[in-house]
Amino acid sequence: MKRVGEKELYVFTENGFKRGSNDFARKDAGYYVSNYGELVSNISEIQYSNRDYVFLFRGQNGDYADERGLTTIKPSMYRNYSPSKGLVFDRDKIIQNSKHLEMCEAKLIEKFSDVYGSRNEFLHDLKRNEILRWSILQHYEICKTPLLDVTSSLSVACSFASISINKNKSESESDFAHIMVLAVPALTGGASVFADEGFQVLRLSNFCPPSAARPHWQEGYLIGPYPTFRPTRRAELNRGDDVECAVRLVAKFNFNVDSFWKKSRTHRKLPKSALFPNRSDPLFRPMSDLRRECQ
Repeated sequence: MKRVGEKELYVFTENGFKRGSNDFARKDAGYYVSNYGELVSNISEIQYSNRDYVFLFRGQNGDYADERGLTTIKPSMYRNYSPSKGLVFDRDKIIQNSKHLEMCEAKLIEKFSDVYGSRNEFLHDLKRNEILRWSILQHYEICKTPLLDVTSSLSVACSFASISINKNKSESESDFAHIMVLAVPALTGGASVFADEGFQVLRLSNFCPPSAARPHWQEGYLIGPYPTFRPTRRAELNRGDDVECAVRLVAKFNFNVDSFWKKSRTHRKLPKSALFPNRSDPLFRPMSDLRRECQ
């Protein structure tokens, strides 16, 4: 991916709004916001000054750094943790993840053959389109993929970050959630390919079967590298720098989960039923079975 900000760029830092660079945003600790209204106000300011881009958001329970101390935001396929060095590039682990992905893809096709029948048009598309397979595997959290979950909805990102904090927090961990703001060119249609910048953005609802409603609730998108290589091939070609989505980062915001929603009068945290798989989805059971089979 090409680094965002080769044109004049404005970023938000812990000290507020200023002209800066992508590296500046990645090194920064992030800007604290006390409620949803304050967050929207700050997003509006930075959006107005970066009119060449649209923003996509990612809610996280932590701000993770690479060996250089820069925020890193990579698809799960390329995230590898070392106790001594933090997040690092591990070619062997990527190859292992890729082989597991291929196994899950084959099982996914078998599962959809059982659900839809061998002559279904969606199944035909699934067999010939690896991006479609990766999108479904990512959406239903079956295995690690080369795609990163983001959303065009700020409230969805805040809700995801808040729920993941409550779900995973231990007594020693912080109550702070993190919102990462990624700047991309204008999106067109279900798949927007930016060949000259080395990435693509996929609208999740265009790639999931029509029976899956959550992508519409989530206003979900997926970001991945372009051109599309099998992860094993990409691991052989480089150190994974072209899958680093943080090169599109223009702002990081932090908030305390409990006080943030209490002080947010106009918005409320979305329920888990709108964000995570549940039994209202006709594919919940077959995808849950697939997840167990792929473990």
